[in-house]
Amino acid sequence: LMVEVRSLARLQQLVEIASALSRNVRVLILDEPTAALTSPEIATLFDRVRELKVKGVAIIYISHRMEEIRMIADRRDYGRA
Repeated sequence: LMVEVRSLARLQQLVEIASALSRNVRVLILDEPTAALTSPEIATLFDRVRELKVKGVAIIYISHRMEEIRMIADRRDYGRA
């Protein structure tokens, strides 16, 4: 049952990300987008994020995984709420 729940969470996360990426937006906010994703899915997401950056889309990326932020960020804000 836990495997099915994780798979469902992963699928839901992928659908939400795909939906956000399919829109013609100028600002994209991603809050913990990789929480339920596999490594290959994360790599694909980062490729897409880089493509959007080249097109001038501003991306606000929220994550507790600092290595992810270092991989894709132009600027970092380590602010705390």
